[in-house]
Amino acid sequence: MRPFFLLCFCSCFGFLFGQDFTPKYEYFHGNNLRFSVSSDGRLFHDAEGGGDLRLSYKEDGRTYASSLHFAGLWLGGLDPSGNLHTSVHLEDDENNGFQPGIVFSHLEGAPVDSVLEGTNSVWRVTRAEILKHQRDYADNGRIDDPQPAIYAWPGARNPHYGAYNNTTAELPTEVSGLAPYWDHDADGIYNPDEGDHPVASNRFDCWRPTIPDVFFWLSFNNLNDNSGSLNTNKHPIQVNLTGAVYYCGKRSFSNAEHSAMSHALLLEYNVQNKGFVPLDSLYFGMFMDAAPDCGAGRHLGTKPDQELLYFYNTEGASTADCRFTDLVGCKVLHPPWDSGQGTTGNDTIFTVRFKKMAQLFPSDETPVNGQRFPGQPLEVYRYLNADWADGTSISYGGSGYGGSGAPTESIFSGFPTDKFGWSEAALGHTPGRRMGLMSAGPIGSYSGRVHFFQVAFPLSRWSYEGYNQDERLNLFFADAQHLTYWGDCYPPVDQGCVQEDLTPPEPEAPPVEPALFLWPNPTRSIVTLNAKGIPIYWYRIYNTKGQLMYANDAPDEVEQVPVSGWQTGVYFVQAGWGGEVVTRKLLVR
Repeated sequence: MRPFFLLCFCSCFGFLFGQDFTPKYEYFHGNNLRFSVSSDGRLFHDAEGGGDLRLSYKEDGRTYASSLHFAGLWLGGLDPSGNLHTSVHLEDDENNGFQPGIVFSHLEGAPVDSVLEGTNSVWRVTRAEILKHQRDYADNGRIDDPQPAIYAWPGARNPHYGAYNNTTAELPTEVSGLAPYWDHDADGIYNPDEGDHPVASNRFDCWRPTIPDVFFWLSFNNLNDNSGSLNTNKHPIQVNLTGAVYYCGKRSFSNAEHSAMSHALLLEYNVQNKGFVPLDSLYFGMFMDAAPDCGAGRHLGTKPDQELLYFYNTEGASTADCRFTDLVGCKVLHPPWDSGQGTTGNDTIFTVRFKKMAQLFPSDETPVNGQRFPGQPLEVYRYLNADWADGTSISYGGSGYGGSGAPTESIFSGFPTDKFGWSEAALGHTPGRRMGLMSAGPIGSYSGRVHFFQVAFPLSRWSYEGYNQDERLNLFFADAQHLTYWGDCYPPVDQGCVQEDLTPPEPEAPPVEPALFLWPNPTRSIVTLNAKGIPIYWYRIYNTKGQLMYANDAPDEVEQVPVSGWQTGVYFVQAGWGGEVVTRKLLVR
């Protein structure tokens, strides 16, 4: 038994056009975190347009403002002819460059790039469901109580996909880049009947991955025909996103700080180039908008050595009924890989780190024209390169624009409480809405290649527990760094996260043998077989010499068998049901 993770291509059936790509929203609320995710990959942006990444301590009794108003993925790369390709997540639906669904592209033989019908969704599974599934399979080698979330999971070639997702579309028969799973029988097919179940990552260093308390999977692409001016030269890209949350048994705000994972969302991105043409100088970016929900707002800071971009408050809670987090950010847990040969992938593999960190300004807050929010694809690409919109490099010191300091890839990299360091707090900036972009590149992406990276969004509100600002910052940085151990052999215990024991399910009732009736018995012409409502999969009737006299692999609930031509004597009627076989004697006169 081993995990078998599938990242290849799709077959061409079940792909429809004119389908509804309106994003679907899924809301998560457990332990100390509340957030929303949409099926097109946008984060913390609810259906009403508000931000939704909040702390939610059950014993605190207060309402917390959203820590981030919005977050999403930005991509930008060049093809061999020098054409620029960009796709960006934006809060604005009309300018959003991604849509829900799994891509079927020219690369895989599609006549037209299309999207698999029925894949506009966010699939979610809980640890409790998986443990129940495992126990169910372990007791007798079959599943007696199917968990719908596990059977609906879009793992490769899942035979139950259509029935549990209310669609006639089928998952590809070929190996495909679909949702990750534990392949119990190592046959390359996701089938819960065989003990398979979902997992939260395609990459684990250990023989068996840990199970988060809640995790989800969704797939989105950049074939959106309605995207705005920041998205150009559509090049088929599919992104699979898996998210995980650990509850850690720490449900009160008074002891929540003992586990960094009790207030962090863990994400894994798998980005696949599904075009014929390779992309050179490809950049991945995580964009964040920390618009204030209440209070004066925040400052932006970066820690390039930790691959961390964060937002922090310098003021206390604004009102008694609206409290906000002190610190929130995006921490890279595992950066993407590249190869020395660029698009060929045949040379030394090395990591490409998220050390390019830029500040973006809303259109109504631009200090100077060169720092404007991107208005065209070239400006998106410049920001992904850690330049300003006009191509000017970020310079160390001041606002980072047009200064006399040396060029740098990361803005405001100083410790905020160091009055001589380079930070917004040291410069005396007024708190407000802050936007940030952290990016990695350049990377060569050949046709069909999958790029993988993991990030986390940790939150902190230690100021209410008696810590000063220096202590809060250092604790936040330490917790963010500790999250990088996710995926090691013994998480989440190493991070102070002890998952709660779940109450085992009620013992299964012993199987009931069907009341298989044969009437009339003895018989001369016809015998009626009736199992009284229990589904029978097949019937077989043998004579005393073992010769097969009758077989039916799709019987009716009440089956009638003509026996008028049979010799007088004893026969054996066998019925298959639920993996068992029942035998009855039949006398023919």
